[in-house]
Amino acid sequence: MKTPTIIGPRIKDVLITSEAAKHIGVSKKTLLKYCHQHHVTFMRYPDGSFRFRRTALDQFMARCTIGAKTAA
Repeated sequence: MKTPTIIGPRIKDVLITSEAAKHIGVSKKTLLKYCHQHHVTFMRYPDGSFRFRRTALDQFMARCTIGAKTAA
């Protein structure tokens, strides 16, 4: 069996749709909606599948985090 050739980011840093959705705590449908709305950075393969860099998902989550309100 041949070892896969790695070009660019490490394989463990690139997630398929189901892994990416689990990583940010949403459904696959919601994640794909975010993609189509250009909220999440993704790679689209010729077969139509999506791939996501873990760091891009973490950055997306950091932008989406809403601070808790404090009592005045």
